[in-house]
Amino acid sequence: MVQLSSFLSASVQGGRVQLDDAAQTAQGRGVFGRLKDRIVMGSDQIKESNLKANMVFAQALAGEYGHKAAAAAVDRVIGRDYTATLDKAKIDKMVSVAHGLSGMGKARDQARNVCLNSWPMVTSGLSVARSGHSAVAIANTLSPNAWSHGKAYVSWWPAKSDVQVAHNRLLESLPGVGGHFAARPGMSAPDYDSDRGDEISEKTNLNLQRGQAARDVLRAADRFTYDGASDPLGAALQAHAEALDGLGFGEDVTREELQAAAGFFPRDSQERVSDRTWGAGAEKIFFPLAGRNGEHGTDGVSPRTSLFGLAEHDMLADANQLKSDAAQGRIGYSMFSTTQNCAAVAARSLQAGGSNIYVPFEASWISEDPNKTYDYARELQGAIDLLNEQAGSVKAHCASAWSKAPAEVDTIAQLRVALHARAHDLDAYDQTRQQAQGTAADQRIRGLGADVGHARDKLQKAERELKGLENTIPAMEKEVAARSDRIDRTAASLEARAENLNPENTKEVVKLKADRDSHDKNVNALNRRREELSAQVGRKARLEQRIPALRDEHEALSGLLNDRTAFPVEAAQLKLPGEEGYYAAQRRGLQSCVDGLAQQFDARLQGLDARQQRQLAPLSGAVADLRAAVDAGAGMQALMSKAKPLVETLHALKDAAPAADLVAMLAAGTLVEACEVLVTLDQDQHA
Repeated sequence: MVQLSSFLSASVQGGRVQLDDAAQTAQGRGVFGRLKDRIVMGSDQIKESNLKANMVFAQALAGEYGHKAAAAAVDRVIGRDYTATLDKAKIDKMVSVAHGLSGMGKARDQARNVCLNSWPMVTSGLSVARSGHSAVAIANTLSPNAWSHGKAYVSWWPAKSDVQVAHNRLLESLPGVGGHFAARPGMSAPDYDSDRGDEISEKTNLNLQRGQAARDVLRAADRFTYDGASDPLGAALQAHAEALDGLGFGEDVTREELQAAAGFFPRDSQERVSDRTWGAGAEKIFFPLAGRNGEHGTDGVSPRTSLFGLAEHDMLADANQLKSDAAQGRIGYSMFSTTQNCAAVAARSLQAGGSNIYVPFEASWISEDPNKTYDYARELQGAIDLLNEQAGSVKAHCASAWSKAPAEVDTIAQLRVALHARAHDLDAYDQTRQQAQGTAADQRIRGLGADVGHARDKLQKAERELKGLENTIPAMEKEVAARSDRIDRTAASLEARAENLNPENTKEVVKLKADRDSHDKNVNALNRRREELSAQVGRKARLEQRIPALRDEHEALSGLLNDRTAFPVEAAQLKLPGEEGYYAAQRRGLQSCVDGLAQQFDARLQGLDARQQRQLAPLSGAVADLRAAVDAGAGMQALMSKAKPLVETLHALKDAAPAADLVAMLAAGTLVEACEVLVTLDQDQHA
């Protein structure tokens, strides 16, 4: 199989890219090659050559970025013209699109990351053919307690609300475009699937549903034909009747109509969201969240630390503030805006996490747009990944240098050992806290489970009682009616006997009295039975009213149990006894380590000659700035801003000629490790 790298190398040669005769490698034709092709080859041969090159390139692209991303990239750049000339511009564009759709950035597989989802804005001349969209997803799946995995989604849209928002009357009054500046209430979409569905029109969504359903029916008809069915199309339509419902196919749909509908395939990044919904996939750029992290792999999550990244707690706080401000009308939505459209809010979210530390964001004069935010995010991703690479390179360089370090590094080595001990202690404490949170969650869940079981028992008991009453009440009503009829007949008979009674016939008088006494007893028994029936009817009515309430109670408790199982808020907020004091003590200890390392660096610097001091002057400034920030109690973002020049300077010096002083380099390199521990400590405190 021809590798993607072969096409990239061939494209640099210029001109049309084609396969060699053996179809083993790609080659660029250049200017003279193009002239020769026109002279020697006919247009049909060139088209055939282009077709082969495009097909093989698509396979190579799929091998690198996956079939879905590759298909979308090919569709976006060359469409269905598979005989189009394959050149450097098309190759670069398709690689860029496929890379974006599969996800750019080394943080893609990390347990704690931020993703910018971008749907590009498409323009045609001065008009906007597709406005595009930007959204930010924050994910944290690091904890072994799955219920504590956190997610937040920031995706700004206009909302249907009565909230009053501020207006810029001047911009809204501009002729022709003023409506785009009009402010409306704003809201954040709930998740990525919602955004995907909103990025295609209802008509396109319907046509994609029709196309998929029609292809399914035609394939089923082919199978029925193979099985010898008398009416294969009719059988296929009957089998897929539910899928076809509501898609605009008539009752007597023909094969030709189905074939016409089946020709509507998903294009570009269009993909299925659910059975009845299609959407457009976003181009994704991933950034690490700073601090404790991990790499997802086949064996689970491999622990690692990201010195540089975005600050999770600051981004979450800003996301909550954004939603609160929207509810109060302090921020709305405007299509054209530097602060209130989707691109501006996505950029705001990144900046809340500290993106300006790495790449300063330059605000637009008139309006932010998704393409500008995407370009900024690409630059930001490259800067953060590069810094983490440089930090890893500096640590690896220092780790190998310790074996040949002179005796003067003994104090630095002792400080480094103390630093590592604190890092290990923080790791153990974090595990203890997670175990405690897990235990609290389990206890809460067990308690809720018992409540759910009790509610279920009450509901089932009431349902059984109601079912029994539904069986006994009709029989009792029938019995009461029959006894009432008998008593009525007996009463009429006794009344007739009394009218015809001869008072002198003592025997008849005694018998009538006895029959009346028996009748009165039967009447009393009937009345008691009627009371029993009335009580059971009343009990049945009360049960019919109570059971829905019991069912609601059971469902509510079950829902609460599910919520707590997914994310038990009480357990997530649990703090260990003395937690604040523990972190404060760790911070003081780490500050002492930083002070000691900075002092060792300064002392070493004073003993060097003028040339070495000049060489290490930038590093000296970075060390001093970091020390001052730590002494001032700097938080995560301030720490990362001071660690950045320290790492960049160390990375430049590690291969410098003449070599920089080893003792000073090891002192500064250990400060990089201290920065990692401090950033992790800050993350743990806010977790």
